Amino acid sequence: MGSDGILFTTVIIFFFLLWFVSGGPTKPISFSGPYITPITDTGQTQFGYDAEQWFGGNPTGGAGLFGGQQSIQGIGSIFSGDADKVKAFGDPSPYRGQITITSVSSGTGPDDEYVTLQMSSSATGPLTISGWRLRSDATYKSGTIPNGTETPKTGVNSTGPITLQPGDRAIVLTGEAPTGVSFRENMCVGYFSKRQAFYPSLSGSCPSPMQEFDRFYDGNKLADDSCYQYVQTIPQCISPTDTPNLTDRCEEFLDDYLDYNGCVAAHQQEPGFKSQDWRIYLERSGDLWKPDREAVKLLDANGKTVDLYTY
Repeated sequence: MGSDGILFTTVIIFFFLLWFVSGGPTKPISFSGPYITPITDTGQTQFGYDAEQWFGGNPTGGAGLFGGQQSIQGIGSIFSGDADKVKAFGDPSPYRGQITITSVSSGTGPDDEYVTLQMSSSATGPLTISGWRLRSDATYKSGTIPNGTETPKTGVNSTGPITLQPGDRAIVLTGEAPTGVSFRENMCVGYFSKRQAFYPSLSGSCPSPMQEFDRFYDGNKLADDSCYQYVQTIPQCISPTDTPNLTDRCEEFLDDYLDYNGCVAAHQQEPGFKSQDWRIYLERSGDLWKPDREAVKLLDANGKTVDLYTY
């Protein structure tokens, strides 16, 4: 019995030394969970159960924590310098990789300070982000993404949860909305940009006055020379105010079509009317982000990390 025990111990020691010499302690498999490869569907890539916790989400995709795509083979680097990043990322959201922070501008104050979010064009469906938060890991200041409107109008706007579609972009500004509401941009918002200051600049384009005249003037276009000549003098995205010696039909056309609400009424059912860009305002009176040495975190409604952007 004694010799059998010595033989067994010798065999165990031999295999341990063989495993150690072949680099066993440094192989990624050494850090996986109790099961190496979970049960998967046909054609699905397999990863160790513990891979997700090291990557803060999808182990093969997304920018943010590791500054780009990170493959499962890179998991060993966690133990050679990335452990702090994994800890900083925190509890990963199930939406990690679907929406990323692409840039942060600290600005000079809340009105020109913003974060840009990008929803992946390959995302499986829309995501509602109202109630999510942007938070500084340096100062712990934060702002909550509010409700907004898909099609803003001049006057009082009704609002609802902001939902991003695949490929949408959101510019999330710290300060107050010049229009009083967060909104999706559209082909008519050039009228807003002519009356109020936006940062970054809004599109300054909208349907030209002559385009609108050709499409919507319901009088005799050939006979109404005064209207035709006057419309030619109106700058793009400017509502006319001084309209001397014009026909009643011309006055009606100007009132109905050459302002923001009229533009929306005329074009909102057309393809391409809505932009993929949102302007979202956190309505904060003070700035949120440091000019340097900052970490901005996007948190979902449950407080889990969707993305982390450092600079």
